[in-house]
Order: sequence, then C-alpha cells, then structure tokens
Amino acid sequence: MINIIILEHNNPKEYILKEAKERGYRIIMVANRYNLMFKKYMNENDVIIIDVFDIQTVLDVTLSFIRKNKLKINAVGTSGDDLLVVATDLAVLLDCKNIGSSSARKTCCNKLAMRLCLERYKGINQPRFETFNVFKNEKYILDNFSKPCVIKPIFGTSSHGVLMIKDNNYNYSEVVKMIKSTVNRDNRESFKRFSGDMVIEEYIPGKMISLDGFVQNRKLIVIGSIEFIMGKEPYFTQVSSYISARLTKEEFSVAKKMLNLIIKRLGFENTPFHAEFRLKDGTPYLIEIAGRIAGGFIHETFNKVYGINIIGLMLDCWLGNNVDRVYKSKGVNFHTFIYPDIKTDSILDDINYANIKTHENLWYFRQISQKSDSLKSYPRMPTALYEYSIFSPNLLQIEKQKSKVESIITYKIKNLI
Repeated sequence: MINIIILEHNNPKEYILKEAKERGYRIIMVANRYNLMFKKYMNENDVIIIDVFDIQTVLDVTLSFIRKNKLKINAVGTSGDDLLVVATDLAVLLDCKNIGSSSARKTCCNKLAMRLCLERYKGINQPRFETFNVFKNEKYILDNFSKPCVIKPIFGTSSHGVLMIKDNNYNYSEVVKMIKSTVNRDNRESFKRFSGDMVIEEYIPGKMISLDGFVQNRKLIVIGSIEFIMGKEPYFTQVSSYISARLTKEEFSVAKKMLNLIIKRLGFENTPFHAEFRLKDGTPYLIEIAGRIAGGFIHETFNKVYGINIIGLMLDCWLGNNVDRVYKSKGVNFHTFIYPDIKTDSILDDINYANIKTHENLWYFRQISQKSDSLKSYPRMPTALYEYSIFSPNLLQIEKQKSKVESIITYKIKNLI
C-alpha cells in the first residue's frame, strides 16, 4: 500500500483527500485540529493533531508515529504555502520527493529570500525591492523608496496586506491600520507569527499572468497559463481570470524561458508550481513563485480546460510518478467574483438570480453572500456577492456571454450609515 503524509491547518482540502482515497492510498494526516471530514478518508488512528507550525515538534512526533507503526512513507505534501517548509523538511528526512529544503524557503513562503536569491543572477527580471517593519519607526525607509511601490508581508497569501503606495502623500497610520486588519490570526492562522516585517517592491504595471505546472527531476513542465484581472488599486484583489491567458506566442515563450531560469536558480527539484509575472511592454517580471498548484477553484478549471486531473498529477509528482507529457488546451474559461461597488461596509438587502444555471456555457455558479449578510469594503478584504465560470472553445464567445450572465443577476445594497 502507498502511504502518504498530508499536512494541513485550518482548511484541509477535501478534493486532495478524496483523490488519494480513490487511489487506495493510506493517508496520515498531520493537522492542528480535528476535522469531521477526516472520518471519510482515513482511519482515526492515522490523524496526528499537533501545532503544525512548530517544525521540530512535527518532526519528532511524526517520525515517532512512523517508527511505532513500522511504516514506509511514499510521499509527503501540503496544499498551500503555509506549511511548505515543514512538509519539505519532513520529506527530506523520509527520503521522499520534494522541492528541496533550501528551495522551499525561497518561494513566496519568504518573498525576501526569493528576491535576495534571484538578484544575484543576470537574465531574471524582478522589481527593485527593500524591506522595512511596518510596526516599528521605519517609515523613513518607505518614504525614501521611489513611488509608486507595493508593500507586502514577507510571508503572505491571497493578497492579505498587499497595498500600493502611489506617492509620498499617504497616511502612514492608515497603512498600519490596514495591515493590522488584514494580516492577523483571525484571517489566517499562519499570520500569528507576523511581526510587521514587509517587502517594498517597485510597482510593475502590465498584464498579470501565471505559468503553472510541475518540476520533476529539476525539469520544467508547463501545463498552462492564467491571466488575472486585478481589483481596483491600491489593493490587489484577484477578481477574475482567463484560463488560458490571453498571450501571444512570443509573450508565452519569453515568460517560459525566464521561468526555466528561475527554477534552476532557486533549485526546484520535484514540486508543483504557480509562478506569477507582470508583463511590462511584453517583458516578464517575476512577482512570486509558489511550490504548489494554483489556489482556490482553479484546479477544477484546469481539469476542464486542459482535459486533465491536476490533483492526480500533483499526487503523482509527490510520489515521483512521471508527469512529463504534452498538455494542450481545449478552449478558454472565464471565472469571476462579483463585488458590489460600495465605499463603506453595507448590508445585502436582496439578490435574485433565477434561471442563472440554465445559461449557455455557464458550468459553475456559487452565491457567496446571502440576504441580510454584512458586506465588507476596502481597505479590508472585500466581500463578494457571487462567482461564476463560463467555458467555450473560443475567446470571442466568452466575451459575448459575460455581460449576459451578469445582466440576469440583480441585487440591492443597503448602507449601514
């Protein structure tokens, strides 16, 4: 039997557990709290509840469990950035395939380490950068950095704490307030270790894209691409996406060539990856790279667009099974979150989407906010009303159908003030 260890914290991904169980794998779950879904996919004796952010304790307790149960572990993995370093260190000790202990620490798990490593090499475009602590008396560092710029936590996900500073006419107290309201344990448990250290980066305008796939035995394997439509500045909420990205052959080729160099410089060995770039006048600049597949709903969209099972491929990559093949798209998918145009916190007074699911080419719809729900506005992470996806063999059809879908859905907003 194949035995795999999966490390998770607040939000274990059921689709990974489901795929592993359907393949007949024995799952050993290492998590910070028990989740009722675990009963569906593993023996309760194979669940280890521990502080998953304490690397040494995770290693001690997990290795002891393996020894007592006389297990041979075939793979170790995690779904997100939060525990990549812990999972990699455990995989190294167990002689399982992994991204590389040093490489795990040079992804978006530590944006400063990633930038410092890559600035030593020619041929890799990335923003100019500096570092400061937002909670200490270091405003002068931010003032002296050329504008516009972007600040972000050294570790962070889902755009928490990412803010554009357009010029020096900004309110530093408001910046600190925004960081405290978004980068905290209530939003994400891994932020409990955030002490204010941030990266300042040169703002790079242009199309936001990612290349996604796997590295296997240090070889780059690109499955496809994503184009992200970002929310209003100075915030960087990812609002919509096109899969595949709307790129010319030249743009894709240049980005892939640079990605190959980045992978080599960071020393990636065996891992899924999600690499984000800004295209400025056709030239790619690395924003960040993660040792995981793209987050959220995107794995299902990749399956539809490229005719694959990306979670199965991820498990194969963890196990060392061959994932090196040619991947081709079967069409284009557009996915979007719809946010209300509000400037202060509000209430959703009513929403109506009758017959939406019968719309042509709409294959996914989810209502996020219910009637009478509170709606958050910027500078906090805003609250979406709903999200949907449409798929079509050609881009032109997608553009025609977007407005039709959104015209069907009506809603009313009530201000709190």
